[in-house]
Amino acid sequence: MDTCAPFEGNSDLYGLGIRLGVYLQWISAWISLLLDPYSAQSIYDTNSVFVFAIMVATIVAAQLGTAAVEIHIMLQFMLGSFITTLSTLGVRLWLMSPDGLSKLETTATAVLNSFWAFQKARLIGVFNKLTYMAQGEMTTTHISSPLPMTPLNVLPALKPPELSWSGVTWRMGTVAVIAAYNLAFWFDGSGSGAQQPPREGCGPPYIFFLSKQQLTGPVITLCRAAAVILALAVFPTTLLLFHLTVQLWCRATSFSFGT
Repeated sequence: MDTCAPFEGNSDLYGLGIRLGVYLQWISAWISLLLDPYSAQSIYDTNSVFVFAIMVATIVAAQLGTAAVEIHIMLQFMLGSFITTLSTLGVRLWLMSPDGLSKLETTATAVLNSFWAFQKARLIGVFNKLTYMAQGEMTTTHISSPLPMTPLNVLPALKPPELSWSGVTWRMGTVAVIAAYNLAFWFDGSGSGAQQPPREGCGPPYIFFLSKQQLTGPVITLCRAAAVILALAVFPTTLLLFHLTVQLWCRATSFSFGT
């Protein structure tokens, strides 16, 4: 009868020293942000580089045949960094000052009003163009840019002034890659993700989720749902940031050519 041989983990990926280092980094970053929110730029830069290094190490380890349950641990490190200390736009920084919540509420309301007013104007413009087309009066002055426009104050109004846009773009791109990799891990049917066949003589591995849970059936379904929710929260903002970047580039290019 086959017996399950003991599993030897990779201490270079998630050994005790590495785990302690990650947890202490989260705690120290959180304390620093509470005491001095204006130091967020340097703290975010340091932590985002650290998360990027973990992401690269995880992808390389997966290509070398690392067990899926070990990749799951590394994903918890990456996602945990954004849940605890890191922020993409830095919205949570508004909550670290006495009047931050009221400022955030005022800013968010103004942004939403501006966004809906902009979209309303766009719809009116589309209606007018359709009217011109129906009347046969469409001219080049009625033809707009093929790139759909978005008000440029949608994201900047939510970003604290102490954070740079380069850092926001870096963190947004990093968390988008992590969210995509997390989706691939849980939905991969090739046997290299969460559905990796168990070792000979062994059953499916266990993970800790409030308690010891076997990585099969309902647990995988729940984790897949969480991965989809995470992707829905990350991807639209990333696409909006990319869209605004392209929009700014197009405007800068047209301005330089115009001059």
